[in-house]
Amino acid sequence: MKKRFGNIKDENKRYIKITAIIFASILFYVSLSHLAMIKTALGKILSVFAPIIIGLCMAFIFNIPLKLLETKIFGKLTRKNGKIWSKIKRPVCLTISLLTVFGLIALMLAFVIPEFIETCQKFFEALPAAMASITDFINNTIAQLNLSEDLALQIDWSSISTWALNIINNNSSQLTQSAIGIITGLFNTVVNFVLGLFFAIYILASKEALGRLTKSIVYSVMKRDHAKSLISVVVLSNKAFTGFVTGQCIEVLLTGAMCAVGMLIFKMPFIAIVTCVIAFTAFIPVFGPLIGTGIGAFIILVESPAKAIGFVIMMLILQQIESNVVYPRIMGKQVGLPGIWVLVAVTLGGGFFNMIGVIVSVPTCSVLYTLFDR
Repeated sequence: MKKRFGNIKDENKRYIKITAIIFASILFYVSLSHLAMIKTALGKILSVFAPIIIGLCMAFIFNIPLKLLETKIFGKLTRKNGKIWSKIKRPVCLTISLLTVFGLIALMLAFVIPEFIETCQKFFEALPAAMASITDFINNTIAQLNLSEDLALQIDWSSISTWALNIINNNSSQLTQSAIGIITGLFNTVVNFVLGLFFAIYILASKEALGRLTKSIVYSVMKRDHAKSLISVVVLSNKAFTGFVTGQCIEVLLTGAMCAVGMLIFKMPFIAIVTCVIAFTAFIPVFGPLIGTGIGAFIILVESPAKAIGFVIMMLILQQIESNVVYPRIMGKQVGLPGIWVLVAVTLGGGFFNMIGVIVSVPTCSVLYTLFDR
């Protein structure tokens, strides 16, 4: 009888598995057939939950300096377990973390914005002469190489200005709607950021209690072994993403420092603004400095085309050193992933999921690598 009932249970499990596979296949086919509808629905869901998502991301970022302050900087006070310190430890460390992050951002903006305004003024003042110089250079090169005169550049700036004004006049209503859309989007972004900041502060202020509550929910809805496995994956993912953010910050500092030193050695203009552009785009793994190189070269081009070419050559050399030597070593050390897999993860992530894939590919690959290793 037991053997008979055992066979029935096995058959039921097999039927359940077959039904689940069929259902998953149908769901996958329907999803592929309605990608646009699914994308729209996901966009609406994400817009509704945007403050919470932003708050979780901010909490994750602010938690890095918060843990450093609580464990390393004020670790001795924590071990002494004073009554007063145990009550004020979290508010003090959280306040210092927020002030440090926002202070660094404000300091960078206070340094960059005046430099950016001055650079823009110089850029637009020198633009006509620079374009004329570039045109003359191209025409002289064509003449020296005895190429066809039809290749010579003849730029009529008055015609270009008239063409641009006509486009603006003919599309004034669309431009107005676009401006309103940009202002509305900016307002929504500010509101979501403020709400997200409050969510982040609340999460960090009571993260231990929220962690215990989440664990109790997981254990109540899942089997104990499955719950342990899920929690271990979450802990591993947190470690990988924390190491990724830390390593990326180190990478940004090194890339900016190398760019600034190189520009000082070769006496290039606009050192401050170009270095900030390179450092900002370096947050995009591997390919970010290439984007920054293009922007920086365009800025330098206004003052000196020769120095712009020299800047591109310098940054390409630095990029090779950074992407093949520095970045894999830093990320490999921070996320526990071999250097070759860092390059593979970034390449595949960018190929399948564009910019978001480039950013999250390294920590995700680190988690998968560790799980497979286990």
